[in-house]
Amino acid sequence: MRTKLAPSIDVDHGEPRTLATKPPSGLQDWIKPGDARGDEAIERGDVKLPLLRVCQALAPQRVESDARYLAGLQEGDLFNDLTGEIYGRGPLPFVVVRFDKRGVQFGANYGDPIVDMNVPLDDPRMAFETIEKDGAAVRVKPRATLFYDYTILILRESAVPELIVFSLKTTQLKKGREFNSRRRMLNGPAWAGTWTVKTIADKKDAYNFRGVVIEPVGLSDRATCDYAERLYEGLKGKRIAVDRADDFVDASGETRF
Repeated sequence: MRTKLAPSIDVDHGEPRTLATKPPSGLQDWIKPGDARGDEAIERGDVKLPLLRVCQALAPQRVESDARYLAGLQEGDLFNDLTGEIYGRGPLPFVVVRFDKRGVQFGANYGDPIVDMNVPLDDPRMAFETIEKDGAAVRVKPRATLFYDYTILILRESAVPELIVFSLKTTQLKKGREFNSRRRMLNGPAWAGTWTVKTIADKKDAYNFRGVVIEPVGLSDRATCDYAERLYEGLKGKRIAVDRADDFVDASGETRF
């Protein structure tokens, strides 16, 4: 069967894929993922997920003397910042479970404490400002950084789907807006389509960094949709927290790591 994910994008689904649908925690089939009975006291801020990071040239995970060092990690690799698992440069298949937008205000220099992890989207710090400098009006970038946070399931053969957060920010937001538009064309839930992400060499002005490319695979199979829907219901109403201690937006507008 063939399906158009967007105008001029014609996808051949091939044979339906059968994915492992047991939760990553190893729960038995008869236990519903997201059933939180007995843990009602866990607060909304307690839901913390790992980040799917792109290894940049100066990543501390590449420095042997750093406690975060990951042996074998190369520039451009995708990796899990909690488990340390390295996925390579892709393409890595995934489905979206949930999409969030959030603002973060970083310190002035790398290593400074994060000023505010939850800047409201309508806060003045999220907007460009105009200041006077040497008698001229100068446009200054927002003090806070906008993140597109995708809670996704990584799909790999012979492995249980892995729940993780994938973020886009600054120059990558354009790719995020295009991705969101293509997803909405499916006219279904966030997990209706399956996609891949891979890293590429990118550049802004004099700064070189690793960016991403997101491409369509096809419609998600029933097992994947059922599993993603259960996870979505389990996360409904909860604020998903991630560790951004290694992030710092430098003069290029890109996060350092």
